[in-house]
Amino acid sequence: MKLLERLRAQPAWQSDDPAVRVAAVRDLPADDRGLLLEIARGDPDPGVRRAAVERMPDLATLVAFLQDPGGAGDAEGDARAEAVAAVRDTLVEATDPAAAVAALDVLAEERELAAVARAAELEAVARAALERLSSDRMLSGVARRAARVEIALDALRRVTDRDELLAVAVKADDKAPALAACERLVEGGALDDAALETMARQARHKGVARRARAALAARSEDRAVEAAPSPGADLCARLEARAAAVPSLEEGRRALDEAVRSWAAVEGRIEPAVAERFAAARRTLEDRLLALDATAVEARRAEAERSAAESARVALCERVEGLAGSAAPEDLRRARAEWAALGDADPDAGEESRAALEALAARFEAAVTACEARREALPDRAARLAALEALIAELEQLAAGGEPAADRRGRRRVLELAWRRELAALPEGDAAPDEETAAALAALEARKAAADQKHRARDVDAQAARDQQRQKNLARVGKAADRVEAAVANEKLTLADAERQLRIARQTLEKLPPLPARRDQEQMTRRLKEGVGALRGKVRELREFADWQRWANLGVQEELCREMEALAVPPEGAPERTDEEVAGAFTDLMKRWRAAADVPRDKGQALWERFKKAHDLIHPRCEPIFAAQRKGREEQLARRVALVEEAERLSESADWLQTARRLTALQAEWKTLAPAPRREQQALWKRLRQACGRFFTRRKADLADRKQQWAANYEKKEALCVRVEALRDAGDLPAAIGEVKRIQSEWKTVGPVRRSRSDAVWQRFRAACDAVFDRLDEGARQAAAERIAVREALCVELEALAPPAVPAAAGGESPGGAGAAAVQEAGAATVQEA
Repeated sequence: MKLLERLRAQPAWQSDDPAVRVAAVRDLPADDRGLLLEIARGDPDPGVRRAAVERMPDLATLVAFLQDPGGAGDAEGDARAEAVAAVRDTLVEATDPAAAVAALDVLAEERELAAVARAAELEAVARAALERLSSDRMLSGVARRAARVEIALDALRRVTDRDELLAVAVKADDKAPALAACERLVEGGALDDAALETMARQARHKGVARRARAALAARSEDRAVEAAPSPGADLCARLEARAAAVPSLEEGRRALDEAVRSWAAVEGRIEPAVAERFAAARRTLEDRLLALDATAVEARRAEAERSAAESARVALCERVEGLAGSAAPEDLRRARAEWAALGDADPDAGEESRAALEALAARFEAAVTACEARREALPDRAARLAALEALIAELEQLAAGGEPAADRRGRRRVLELAWRRELAALPEGDAAPDEETAAALAALEARKAAADQKHRARDVDAQAARDQQRQKNLARVGKAADRVEAAVANEKLTLADAERQLRIARQTLEKLPPLPARRDQEQMTRRLKEGVGALRGKVRELREFADWQRWANLGVQEELCREMEALAVPPEGAPERTDEEVAGAFTDLMKRWRAAADVPRDKGQALWERFKKAHDLIHPRCEPIFAAQRKGREEQLARRVALVEEAERLSESADWLQTARRLTALQAEWKTLAPAPRREQQALWKRLRQACGRFFTRRKADLADRKQQWAANYEKKEALCVRVEALRDAGDLPAAIGEVKRIQSEWKTVGPVRRSRSDAVWQRFRAACDAVFDRLDEGARQAAAERIAVREALCVELEALAPPAVPAAAGGESPGGAGAAAVQEAGAATVQEA
């Protein structure tokens, strides 16, 4: 039977059991997008479709699924909702703006678009999502909670509803959209006083509340101005009130200046009586201000004298408080003499000044007493400092040790108490010890601070470790609760899985580890208790069903026994079967027996012995078929091993093009092979993927290096082109030609560039070089043309000098005598020109 269990008729993701299909989908490679899309669109179980959507590796696959859900899945079902949520979350964190904006088309609901507009990390994606929104409610939500201020402001500009604008002003997370909404409402006059009061009271940002209160105040002031009496009379009344009771010199001056400016701004005819009344009130207020000014000057002078005396007394107190050492008695005697010379308090001083002088006198006497006590306490202070140093040494040793956190904290508390007791036991007056004692105490305090810092650092590390462990505990308990809830919701849950999950949930609930917060403890306890209760009921149902199924399996096993017996000993008249047909029927019967194996124990043993008897009769006939099948699988396994070993050898190759083609061919050949034993095939497939991944990773890195080198070579060649092009119009042509030849030699030393750019840059360099060399050829052609023109002119002249063909005169000079001389001269000129 173990042999038969190895046989599989179909992939696990096509199993009849949805739980098996879910597990198989979760094990599928993420790059098998086509298969994941097929399962998400066509599987009848929503859990399997949802698992396929969860395994989809990228945004493009999710978008393809949403654009055409197809198959057995409901277009509005859980798989689509899961895909929409995944697309939304991916768009929020997207780094490719073009792909992200294109993917927005699959988000049909405005709330999903609003979520992307609020939280997208790319501004382009957020703006594209915002453009697809139309309702004021969603736009208002974006304006209130958008992560980018500019997106929030753009959304706010499109909001037209008054209530939504008010909601943005009151509840927006950022100050800028809140203030912008407030300004629109206030400037537009869309709010009544009640709405403004609500904004001032409930606004999240103080600036909005202040703006609302200012608008309310402006409205109140406008109404008051409308009901106010004549401006002139009102100014007189206010000025008379100020003159009758001036609070202070500064407020009186401000009131007078304000009254004068307001009087100058009064429009219309002012009655003489009102003008006289204003002048009288003004004179009264000015007289009152002059008196207050004189009193203030005298008070400042007296206050300066009292302040100087008080400062001298404070300086004496500080000096006595700092006295220490052998010179302290003489310094104390001089300080007492200076204090007596300052005299008593000014009898005209106020109660506050006299109280301050009495406090300084008490402070001086206390400083004198402390100084005398310090002189008497020097021996005891040394002993206390030694005790403090011993405590510091122990604290430092404790901070550097490896004791457990609890023991270290307990010992540290004991040492801290002893430190405070020793400090408190120092002789009175140690607030100002001598320099040596102060230096020793400061050094001890510094060492104590350093030890405390180390202890705090260890406490922080220990707390971080505890927090980390509690977070791990929370994640572990949360996963356990999730598994329990998933088991409760699983309609295909088996009895064994239900009992196992119930046992795990009870153990977790009984030994619940420490969690980060009490709320987490309560939440996990509640979830586990609810899960245990639900699982307990489900276990009861499954046990009842299992009992019924066992009795039903008895009939199935009896039928299987009859079929196996008929297969082992065919009845008379039955058609004869081939060995392959018998082996197939035998395998099918074994699968069906395993499916119905759960029966009551007292009934099952007899049926099993009957079935096994027939099994043993037919098995020898099927064994050669099974052996051939095993041999075929082993051959396929050997071929796969050879493919993997070749791929692993090629993974370190540097022949990128040929190796890539060969690896692709190996992958294609792998898919054509027949199935091998599942476990070994999966292990070999993992090795093949790792080898291919290793090669293509190296190839990608090498290509990146080559691209950088190509770019550098391209820049060098462009620079050479620029240098040659600059020589095109050079005045010294021979020097320019020599420089071009040197640049051509340098060009040959530069490495290759990208193939798409190579021809263009070479044509540019060649054209620049040809332009320089063409200037040399043009000079030679011009000189040759000039020589040809000279020779043509000489030929014409010679033809003109040639004599006509007539007989010579008898006894006379030859007719060609003068012409011959001219011809010889022209010939000499031609030769010289040549």
